[in-house]
Amino acid sequence: MALKLTTEQWITKALAIHGKKYNYSLVNYKDAKTPVVVSCKDHGEWNCNPSNHVNRAMLAVALLVVARSLKHQTTLYVMHVTYTVIFTTMQIQSI
Repeated sequence: MALKLTTEQWITKALAIHGKKYNYSLVNYKDAKTPVVVSCKDHGEWNCNPSNHVNRAMLAVALLVVARSLKHQTTLYVMHVTYTVIFTTMQIQSI
């Protein structure tokens, strides 16, 4: 069984993935399934599933694998983040 994260640990994990795109000042982390309040300057505040929020990077990788046959640069929009995917280098950039 995994150890329960504190609010500070969860925010650190989210910042490592998302950078400063979102504001976590209203987060009160309880567990991976209890919604937390996250905000951004473009979309305002919303309740999100903590597990989904920190694991969305894996979704982008899955989309990359599915879209790989395009063999050119394209843009993916996943959970309020736009990704420019360059298929020649298999590089993912969050903009």
